[in-house]
Amino acid sequence: MKAGTEKTYVLNVSLDGKSGSLKVNDVESAVFDFSANGLANAIAAVKAANSSNIIAALEAPVLGLKAIDSTLAAEYVTEIGKSFVSSRELIQAAVDRVNAAAGTAIGEKIAAVKSANGPVALLDALEKLGVQRVIGLAHDGNNAVIEGTPSLAAKYYTAIASKTIATKADVQAIVDNVNSEEVTKLVVAAEAAVTTDSVTAAATLLAAYDNGIADDTVEADLGKRLDVVTALVAANEATDAAGLLTAIKSADLALVEVVDANADAYKAQVDAQAEGFKFATVAQLQSFVKQVNATVNTSAIDAVNKAADAAALLTALKSPVLGLKKLEDANEAAYFAALTGKTFTTVTEIQAFVVDVNKAQNEAALVTAINTATKSSIEQAVTNFVATFANDAYINVGSKKRAEVIATFWVNHGEGRTEAFKSAAEVSAALTAAVSEYEGYLNGINSAKNITEMRAAFNVFIDDLEAAYGDAVTEKVEELQDASVYTNGSFTIEAATSIFEALQAKRSDDVATNDDFATVAEALASLAK
Repeated sequence: MKAGTEKTYVLNVSLDGKSGSLKVNDVESAVFDFSANGLANAIAAVKAANSSNIIAALEAPVLGLKAIDSTLAAEYVTEIGKSFVSSRELIQAAVDRVNAAAGTAIGEKIAAVKSANGPVALLDALEKLGVQRVIGLAHDGNNAVIEGTPSLAAKYYTAIASKTIATKADVQAIVDNVNSEEVTKLVVAAEAAVTTDSVTAAATLLAAYDNGIADDTVEADLGKRLDVVTALVAANEATDAAGLLTAIKSADLALVEVVDANADAYKAQVDAQAEGFKFATVAQLQSFVKQVNATVNTSAIDAVNKAADAAALLTALKSPVLGLKKLEDANEAAYFAALTGKTFTTVTEIQAFVVDVNKAQNEAALVTAINTATKSSIEQAVTNFVATFANDAYINVGSKKRAEVIATFWVNHGEGRTEAFKSAAEVSAALTAAVSEYEGYLNGINSAKNITEMRAAFNVFIDDLEAAYGDAVTEKVEELQDASVYTNGSFTIEAATSIFEALQAKRSDDVATNDDFATVAEALASLAK
């Protein structure tokens, strides 16, 4: 088990003398074969191994070898190849010889690091020792130094000279520490300077930096910090409004309330600053954006407040600086009329004003459509009205009854009535009343206990019946029956009798849900020849 492993292993050992088998968590595998044959196979695998698989062969559990160094694979292959290794003990001896020789060589390489005569010699010594993540002088194919590449050789040299070094790990730790310190210093310096040169220096070293930790958050954080400085530099070096807008909209800055329409104002304000001005922090740039927005908004709001006529007001409201939504050209005069007595101080107030005027105009248009509708257009006018001002009573009465409800509504408020509706609330109240009135008529028909009550119920409904169907009702009924349903403005006894008998028939069957007429039209349809 490797250090830090936290897991429970249940071992089942089956022995036969010095041989046997092993199960780990109920899984049996040749990897855990400790039989004599398993040992022989493991030894044979070591003797046949090459540098790519020797480490795995040496780490076979049945061998139980110690101090295997994965960096010495080639050396193990060489030593085992020239040795007589017929047992695990002899293999261990070969491993120990390689390790000892390597230890001597490493000691000599560490000594070379400690005694290096200057930074250049130190880089050579570090390379021979096999130290990782050394940021040194990069060379091309001809071994010439590539200009502009970073080197921390002098920093390593100073740090190593001041430390006690005993192992390769000590040297590696110094290199990693210097790398981290130096790249952090350059990022901090870039944050302070906010210049192209400082960003370039930090970015170059950061590109070569690697602390050896997978998915390291420290390295990622340094990159994010440098991205912010890079974005600030772009804002400072923008030569026109479009470039400045692009820079300040960078996701790395994460600014809020950046308004595209204010791009020229942002650039003009930057140009008005003293020579040498630059944005040094995100907070400073954010404050700048908000201040410019406030100034521009004030000017745009003033234009709205001071509009001299409807056209000027609509132009002011359409300013991209304000960014208002749902402006309607058709409401130009209404906006100006509603402006009287108002003084706006924020864009939010103006937007609410626009919404309110739009709503009032829409309401007025729908109410006017009701007031001016004819008998043939009243149903569509009511439908349009309810689509905006939902009327639960009218909606819930159902599609079959709505035409007859509208007939009642028409009789009460339609053509020829002198009082027009003044608001949506009045229309909605009248529509709800019409539903109640109609349902009263229908309930009277369905609750009739005899022919007299049926006739009385229809007489109450005569006005609405005529308004809804007019001559068509008489014609329709007379197609079914050879008698008029009306005599001297009253429902005939014969018609009342026929409908009452139809109602009784509905209630005599076994379908309880069909005991009533759903509409007055259904009751009339029961009149048979």
